[in-house]
Amino acid sequence: MSDLNIDDFRHDAAITLIRLYNNFPRPHSLYIHEVCGEDGTDEFGLISKRYEACLAAMLWLQQEGLISYKTLLPDEAIEQAVLTLKGIELLLSSSSAGVSRIESFRKALSNKSSQKLEQAVNEFLTAAK
Repeated sequence: MSDLNIDDFRHDAAITLIRLYNNFPRPHSLYIHEVCGEDGTDEFGLISKRYEACLAAMLWLQQEGLISYKTLLPDEAIEQAVLTLKGIELLLSSSSAGVSRIESFRKALSNKSSQKLEQAVNEFLTAAK
């Protein structure tokens, strides 16, 4: 059984990478609500923990050299984001299932299979080392 925060990270990372792949090589703005869904703010106007985690996943992908971006809109988006060479190479490489990693992400998300998404993202991250 996985921890919910890790499951959310896998989902957010996969969506982020797919969206950037679909727009490659054009820079693309990624809004938090497009990646993790509408969650909004609390009664004090602060973004939710879910939004914070989604943004942190995007920033982590950048720190690991998989994506780059020009501008951070705090609590909202990253702008002019694009896959790095490392990111695109890893997405195009074959997974253990014999298809590209990007295709593994797409299949897992379209089938709503958290187990397949876990496997695909874990395999991708292991290859990213």
